Amino acid sequence: MNIIVPELISEIKNHSRKVRDEAEKIKDQALKWLLKDEAPKRELVEWITIDKYSSKDLDDLIWAEKTKNWYSIFVSIADVSEVIKPNTILDLDAFSRSTSVYTSTHTYHKFPEDISTDILSLNHQTKRNTITTRIEYDNNFNIVWSNIYESVSYNKNRFDYEEFNKQFNDYYSEFHSELNLFHEIAKWLYKKRISWWARYDFNEHVWLKIWKESSWINTISSFIIQEFMLATNIENAKILFKERINWIFRIH
Repeated sequence: MNIIVPELISEIKNHSRKVRDEAEKIKDQALKWLLKDEAPKRELVEWITIDKYSSKDLDDLIWAEKTKNWYSIFVSIADVSEVIKPNTILDLDAFSRSTSVYTSTHTYHKFPEDISTDILSLNHQTKRNTITTRIEYDNNFNIVWSNIYESVSYNKNRFDYEEFNKQFNDYYSEFHSELNLFHEIAKWLYKKRISWWARYDFNEHVWLKIWKESSWINTISSFIIQEFMLATNIENAKILFKERINWIFRIH
């Protein structure tokens, strides 16, 4: 958990007019590029997001599949490098900020809001440039193959926690079987992870209250995201280490 000292919040400056103007220009260019389908080398994928109803910057798309002999999980995140080029004004400004800051009342984005909540957000029924990780497991959940590749992702359904619970529990809902498959896989991933003493745990049976919302929700959805993201991050680290690619280590 990040602890934000109130005095530090006052030190966060708004983006300059120059940075905001550049963001608007970059956003227009990126949207035109996507609308023209000028990404022939990228695979088009159509998956879902799970996040709070109030979230404006959607971080990741997930999906899973099951066949007779294996399970597959997919996680896509926005390909920032396709939009923000090195040593540009946006890159340097973001570098000086280091990260986005989230408080109970406000979000201080690393990039201007036009970019953070639009072209770099995996919004409902939009296409976005993404980086996808695919992991294949056998029926005992041993990894048999994995890959990282460039993609164009289409968010075919945005779930908030309430909608997730509704479709997860309703046998006749559109995504009932898929969401329950996600849960089945997440439980297996958790079991395997705990077996080698990776004890980070957001217990799925805990109930928590979302700030400023009166309803209580079951955290099965958070449990699914946790296990998919941990599995993906671990496998990505192994691939980067094997290929001797430098990367930034982050505790999330």
